[in-house]
Amino acid sequence: MKYLTSLLLVGALGLFVAPVSADFVIKEGRKLNGTLLTVKKTKKYLSLAGCQKLAEKKSKAAAFVLDNKEKKCIVLKSVTGWTKDPEVVSGSV
Repeated sequence: MKYLTSLLLVGALGLFVAPVSADFVIKEGRKLNGTLLTVKKTKKYLSLAGCQKLAEKKSKAAAFVLDNKEKKCIVLKSVTGWTKDPEVVSGSV
């Protein structure tokens, strides 16, 4: 019985600490504008997968922008608009 109680407790805690994964819609050529959450310029975040992963880690992220020309990953709290830019890939919730 003690084992079952421990197992149930661990399972219940797992529900609260499980990471939240957002489904981002990816668009090429759209530079999203909005409120900044963070900006990263390290190589780790300069790929689509790396930038998206960073945004998924942030609970307040509404979107991300991978700017290949300026070599940076931008994570946004909110989106207010967008402009056309062929050097950019963005994702929004």
